[in-house]
Amino acid sequence: MVPTGIISPEDLAILAGVVDDYCRAFNIRPASPEGQEAAQRAILLFETGCSDPTELRARLAAFEKSGWPQPTGQNSGLE
Repeated sequence: MVPTGIISPEDLAILAGVVDDYCRAFNIRPASPEGQEAAQRAILLFETGCSDPTELRARLAAFEKSGWPQPTGQNSGLE
């Protein structure tokens, strides 16, 4: 993970793989609004320190099972 907020090609490949796995597991089209939201959530998790692919997958799956929390504040990264 790059602490500057810049996502490297390697990091992007990790995120893409995690989101693809998530979408397959929950039968979501990646280009759908739900798939796009999952990608945004994965990036937000990544930028806040969750860079392990296994942990990212688990956290996204937990969101799917319990419902997506609503972002708060103007800088939630999901506007």
